[in-house]
Amino acid sequence: MTTGGAYTGTGNTPYIVKVTAVPAGAVTGASFSTDSGQTFTASISATSPFTLSNGLTSSFTAGAAVGDQFGFLATPTAVSAVSGAPLVDPPALNPPNATTNPLGGQLGAAVRMRDVVIGGANGLQAHLDTMAQEIALQVNALHVTGYDMNGTTGNPFFTAAPPYNTTASVANVTAANLSVTPAITNSVQAIAAAGITGAVGDGTVAQQIANVRAATGAATDPLPNITIEQGYENLVSGLGASAKQAIDSQQNQAVVMTTLSNQRLAISGVSTDEEMTKLIEFQHSYQAAAHIITTVDSLLDTIINHMGLGN
Repeated sequence: MTTGGAYTGTGNTPYIVKVTAVPAGAVTGASFSTDSGQTFTASISATSPFTLSNGLTSSFTAGAAVGDQFGFLATPTAVSAVSGAPLVDPPALNPPNATTNPLGGQLGAAVRMRDVVIGGANGLQAHLDTMAQEIALQVNALHVTGYDMNGTTGNPFFTAAPPYNTTASVANVTAANLSVTPAITNSVQAIAAAGITGAVGDGTVAQQIANVRAATGAATDPLPNITIEQGYENLVSGLGASAKQAIDSQQNQAVVMTTLSNQRLAISGVSTDEEMTKLIEFQHSYQAAAHIITTVDSLLDTIINHMGLGN
């Protein structure tokens, strides 16, 4: 699946698009969710592209099947790449793919957190890796133009593949392996802070590197058209929004569970106070009945044995 259109929303919106109809190899029905799959819209009957919300559309290629789900995140600055493999409904899962879209329950939620929210093509780890690549690319591109205290130039600051000013040079950089080159870790004199050779105290390149956080990435960069600072803010705000949504959902479900439990108890539960009251009521009824029988027995005895006897 691919996305199209221009996002007109004001906040971060996580989309999940589900295929609902594939009558003859082509997708003719789809629905989408913006609350992490808790609810989906009614099936949209059309042909690609399908109109979503906030100005976005989705298109499907051949091979999609009913139940396939695709996820992406839309922000005011960018629309993320669609998740690499289609997510599928639980009935279609098989053990090797169980971590792609885990079943429900606490275990399923934990696995999804590991493999989709944190890992996966659009997870938090992928975003951190993208930021690490952008940092390495921009810093290296500036550092190779500077001169260190020995007058040497052309060396990168972060470990990468030459040439150091291309996206391909940082293709293997991740947040986990981002590291300073051995030359600099061995001697800080290898930091190319000067803009010209032999300029003692010159920090032109060092200042340019310090300004990298506010520099907008090129369209071909790992973090295109936004600054590193904006990318980090989007990451943190997206994480916060997802956490708040999860907390609200959990609280709402807790209220529903409490309400249903109370309704069940109201129908089938036993109230000890009510049962004790009934026992006392039955006891008094028994005592009253016994008293009536005793009275009738006394009356009969008087009639039979004592009435109409001799003068």
